[in-house]
Amino acid sequence: MRGPGKQVDIDALRAVLLRASALLEGRLAAAQRPPLPRAKPRPRPPVKPNTVEVLLDANRLHCTLRGFVDVAEGEAILLDIQQALVRLRPGFDVVADVSRLGGVAPAAFPLLRRAATAFVEGGMRRLVRVVGAAPGAAAIVARVTEGLFEARVATSVMEAERLLDSHLSEKETAAPPSPPAPPTGRRRGERRRESAPAPAAKGRR
Repeated sequence: MRGPGKQVDIDALRAVLLRASALLEGRLAAAQRPPLPRAKPRPRPPVKPNTVEVLLDANRLHCTLRGFVDVAEGEAILLDIQQALVRLRPGFDVVADVSRLGGVAPAAFPLLRRAATAFVEGGMRRLVRVVGAAPGAAAIVARVTEGLFEARVATSVMEAERLLDSHLSEKETAAPPSPPAPPTGRRRGERRRESAPAPAAKGRR
């Protein structure tokens, strides 16, 4: 016979074994279940290659060009800019981000030229061009805006905003070209001749 301190509770031991067995069976059943199908990621909305954004509080326009600009893209950019200029006041500033511009189709150059001309006609004050590490993009856009206005160059949009907020000098302010001088009826470069006094008549000897 066992002593009173060494008695084993058979019912308690059986209950422990049953719980352990149930736990093991549950784990085995879970391991044999097929994995739940993963939820498919939602498709991201397509990124528009070119965007025109108006900042009314700052009276500022952000224009971003990406990829290759063909005639269709050029027409869309021109239309977006024309619609945006209606919402801006004269004296607005422009941030033109062309750091991800790949190229421009020759047939799209006149459209971008018209967009740049619309900036001047709308009363643009200053423009900062963001070129990043793409000097080729800067050369392309410089050809488009040649003779219309001068622009500062920045490496990021943040730097462009900082330049505009720090008030660029008046020499770097984009201004519309001076109107042609009125015709004077003389050829260009010809000096006006002053009428010389008539020679004095010599007396007879």
